[in-house]
Amino acid sequence: MVNQVSQRNDRVYYKATGWFFATREGLDMGPFPSRRSAENEIFCYLRSMRRLTSKR
Repeated sequence: MVNQVSQRNDRVYYKATGWFFATREGLDMGPFPSRRSAENEIFCYLRSMRRLTSKR
């Protein structure tokens, strides 16, 4: 689990407009008001993607 969290944190970065995270697909998601918000959204994004792939 620690490795997964570390990988997600590596995807979070800051730009002048706010906090973002990068997806494996090459999308930049954001802006979010805080790093914590961006990290929480990674969790939601991954959960959604898992649901989509499990329905196939």
